[in-house]
Amino acid sequence: MLDPNVGDNPTTVVDARTPGIGERGQGPAVESRLAVTGKIGDRDATVGLSGHYGRGDNVGVLSGVTVARAVDSWGVNLDYTLPVSKYFSLSGEAFSRRGLGLFSVASGQSVLAVGTPGEHGVLASGGWAQAQVNLNRKWQINLAYGLESDEGHNLITGSRAKNQTYMTNLMYKVSPHITWAWEWRRLMSNYQNQRTLDATINVANMAIAYVF
Repeated sequence: MLDPNVGDNPTTVVDARTPGIGERGQGPAVESRLAVTGKIGDRDATVGLSGHYGRGDNVGVLSGVTVARAVDSWGVNLDYTLPVSKYFSLSGEAFSRRGLGLFSVASGQSVLAVGTPGEHGVLASGGWAQAQVNLNRKWQINLAYGLESDEGHNLITGSRAKNQTYMTNLMYKVSPHITWAWEWRRLMSNYQNQRTLDATINVANMAIAYVF
């Protein structure tokens, strides 16, 4: 059981506020996961399937009358970790369905206002995949791609319709305790019926990790 947050809860602390959509459902969200774990060589491999469900009420005013619309926040998710060899491994997740703002899916628009196509929750799907290449004991390369795509018929003009991320990094283990890493990411967002708002940014950074 967990917080029935569908992504509409405020992030600032205030003395008083109205209940969020998930809170008005008057019950916690529930989740479950079933996984199978085995060995590929001497490394663990895992494939898991999980589900999420939460109930909420979306309240708004139409023609001067306060109305409520039921929101079913639910989703299914497949995750995997597959060490193909000691030099190469794959990992990732794939998800699908409605009102998953708790997991930053369609963050800020996982449920739209009463009277709009997304009043019962925005349908979305996507996931991420990563390939890890161990060149030797000290050098490692990671390549990853992430996608979140929202159903267009649930959106209004100006809503985010798709988010994509490309990432690659190069890691060097200086010692068992210290690792240097250089990373590049490309982030892209597309908006419903407003192509002029589409945006792309590139981010480069360097980091050092100390394990103790």
